[in-house]
Parts: sequence; structure tokens; C-alpha cells
Amino acid sequence: MKAINFAACIGLIFAIITDLVGFNNDINEIQSNVLRLHVKANSNDENCQQLKLLVRDEVLKIGIFETALNMQNAQDLAYAHKNSIKNAAANIIAHNGEEHAVYVTIAPTYFPAVEYENITLPGGNYTAVIITIGEGAGDNWWCVMFPSKCVGSATEVGFEDVLTDRQVDIIENPNRYEFRLRSLDALRGIRRRLSR
Repeated sequence: MKAINFAACIGLIFAIITDLVGFNNDINEIQSNVLRLHVKANSNDENCQQLKLLVRDEVLKIGIFETALNMQNAQDLAYAHKNSIKNAAANIIAHNGEEHAVYVTIAPTYFPAVEYENITLPGGNYTAVIITIGEGAGDNWWCVMFPSKCVGSATEVGFEDVLTDRQVDIIENPNRYEFRLRSLDALRGIRRRLSR
């Protein structure tokens, strides 16, 4: 009887681990198919916070990612238009009488889980176009550039075009996956702490 209980426990643990490995693969695919925009304000001063939003609006007006068909294409467009992004940000800053340096980088960046309208993106590392205004010490703002979920941007490509049905279900119905998401976050947190 003890042997059967032990075998059942081992089987259950194996099933949970197997499920989490598959789920982890889905989360990694979501993260590798999403390009984020991250605007960091110089400080939390009211003018700096307002300027951050003006920079966001100006960068979104460029419409760089409207023609992106997939993540690789979106990243290529980000690199190709990096100077356009920087110039748009610098111009709106100067137009508003401010003198802050602007830095634009494209890099993997950790984002916490966040809800956008009808989707929730899991926390983790995403490639991001990062616009740092001045010191970049203020509250920041972020959105999804590809597939587009940013205010004021438009593209024909949606999440259903770059993710599997299950991955779309994960971001549209995160409550169904709450245990898995929390378990995966805990495991990733342990791994981050151990790798320091």
C-alpha cells in the first residue's frame, strides 16, 4: 500500500513538472514574440512626467511598427529607426523648452505581469525599445509595440497572428492559468536569486 502511495505521489509530481515545463515553453514563446516600449522619465517632477507622455505620443506618431509582420521584422524596424525614435523624443523635449539627453536602447528587459484592456502579459523578460529621458529616475511608462497594444498605434497584426491558440488563451484568460503562472513566477524568482 505504501509503495502504491509513493508511486502515485511520484507520478503526480512528474505530471506537475511536465505540465510546468510545457507551460514555461508557452510563456517563453509569448515573451519572444512581443516587443515592448519603455519610456523612463527624468524624474517624478510633474513636468518630467508630462514630458514622458509627450515623448510616448511623438514616438507612436512615427508609426514605425505598423508594417511589422512578425517579431523579427519588428526588431529589425526598431534597430533601423533607432535614430528616428531618438530624434522624435529629443525634438519634443526641446519643443517643450526642456534640456534632457535622450538615450534609446533595444534590449531584453524584465517587466512585471501587466493587464492591457482584454489581455494580461505574464511577467518576465521581453525585448524592449527603451527611451530614457535624462537620468531616467522617474516613474516609467510601457506598452506593447508589437503586436500593437499601445495607445495611438495601429497595425493589422494581432496576437492571434503570432501566438498559438493556447498562448492567446493564456494572455486573454490568465485566471485559468493562475496556479501555473504563480508557480512559474516563483520558480523563475528562485532561479534569478540563485544566478546572482
